[in-house]
Amino acid sequence: KVVTNRIYGFAKYGKPIIIDYIAILFQNLIYYAYRDVTIEVNAENTLKENINKFQKIFEYTPIATVVCDYETLNTQFTNAKFEEIFGYRYPDKYKFNDWVKLIVPENNEQKKFTIHQWKTYFTSTIDNISSTNPFFTCLIKTANNKVRKFEVGITKVDKSIYVFFYDITQRGEALKAIEESEKKFKALAENMPVAIGAYTTKGETVFLNKFFEEKTGYQLNDISTINKWYKKTQPKLAKRIELKNFWMNMISEFRKGNITNIPEVKASIKCKNGEIKYFEFAFSIYNELNYILLNDITLQQKAKKELESSHQKLRELAAHQRSIREDERKSISRDLHDELGQQLTGIKLEVSAIFKKIKANKKIPESDLKEVIKLLNGSVNSVRKISTKIRPSILDNLGLIAAIEWQVEEFINRTGVNCKFVNEFKLKLNNSIFETKLFRILQESLTNIMRHAKAKNVLIELSEQNNCLNLLITDDGIGFDKTKQTRSLGLLGMQERIFILGGNLNIESSIGNGTLIKINVPIKN
Repeated sequence: KVVTNRIYGFAKYGKPIIIDYIAILFQNLIYYAYRDVTIEVNAENTLKENINKFQKIFEYTPIATVVCDYETLNTQFTNAKFEEIFGYRYPDKYKFNDWVKLIVPENNEQKKFTIHQWKTYFTSTIDNISSTNPFFTCLIKTANNKVRKFEVGITKVDKSIYVFFYDITQRGEALKAIEESEKKFKALAENMPVAIGAYTTKGETVFLNKFFEEKTGYQLNDISTINKWYKKTQPKLAKRIELKNFWMNMISEFRKGNITNIPEVKASIKCKNGEIKYFEFAFSIYNELNYILLNDITLQQKAKKELESSHQKLRELAAHQRSIREDERKSISRDLHDELGQQLTGIKLEVSAIFKKIKANKKIPESDLKEVIKLLNGSVNSVRKISTKIRPSILDNLGLIAAIEWQVEEFINRTGVNCKFVNEFKLKLNNSIFETKLFRILQESLTNIMRHAKAKNVLIELSEQNNCLNLLITDDGIGFDKTKQTRSLGLLGMQERIFILGGNLNIESSIGNGTLIKINVPIKN
């Protein structure tokens, strides 16, 4: 007969001791075998106590935790957080096969997984655990039939597998929302009719929309850094440094909160094709990105300059017109004084002499009366000459064609230049203002030829086509360089008159090859 038992007692000096013994009855004798198991039992109790503590830690940890058997992958333990998230608690669905059915495949490859393939997948993941525990994402259906996304971490201790579930559903949704927001922003920015670019605080260009490339010609690989942007768009070093320092200081002050209102800056840049354009710059800052918005104001700047130039030309033209009027007044005054004044003085003297003879009852010679008549005829001619200089009566009496023929004769007599007039215009004009302006344009053209062209031959051609009057004035003079800006007030006056008539003026000329003036105006009756 064999008896086993355990004795708890105290050894010498009161030290606790645990003894396992075996009692064997053999031939009326009892044999005892003793073994001190104090250390083993204490270690076992300590282990149980640690396991209990360990389980309590996992029970109340804020991370959903599952302990599985290494061989079967069946559940051995689930904590309170796991139950809160999933709605299950051990021993519910403790078998691995039950859990696999709750996994929602994330891609087409996972949809084909069998139970065996899932087990192989988890086992290979566990066996390849390195010093850094692996993580993978997984979609799992909870007890309330909601699918949640988890980041799963695995670690192995002895024969147990510890699986930690981090619920990243909201984080995933937030990231998805951010991605959608970024996609929407890029789609919006990509198609906005404003040039938009973005670069990091390190000066790396990360985004240029289509309109940016269209307006400047630069693509992302052309200006991959902000330094390349300044180098290519601002060829002049001083201007480049000035603009770069200005922007960097302004952005720095804005980030520090020293300035709140973002100023708009206007500057010119050199585009990829070499064209100079003017842009209005504005910027916005979000996180580590600086967004630059460029509004093309090239046409506005050009229009502004042209307007300023037009105002200046009009001021010069007005001054020129005043000068012409003064010159005309001087000429008329001189003619009145030198010609008509002298003739009237002569008439006065002759009449005074005749009056004295009449008073003295003397006979008046016929020659005296003839002299008076001669002086009167001269005065009449002078009045006509002065009147014609101011405005030829032939224009009012006989019309534009006759006035041009008269002007050509006057030009030949005055300059000695061979001038020919070819008339193919057959319509009758009934608009004195229209005729007057065209006549003044012709006069201005001939005046310019007389003063500047040094021509020997001039050809004037008048014709009609599509209810428009065409006037061509050609000379074989020295010509001029059209590429250089001219400030001829005569040409400016012609342009203003043609503009009033709603017509067009085109000038073809080059140095040494004469000048061709083409005038086209709609006929107004």
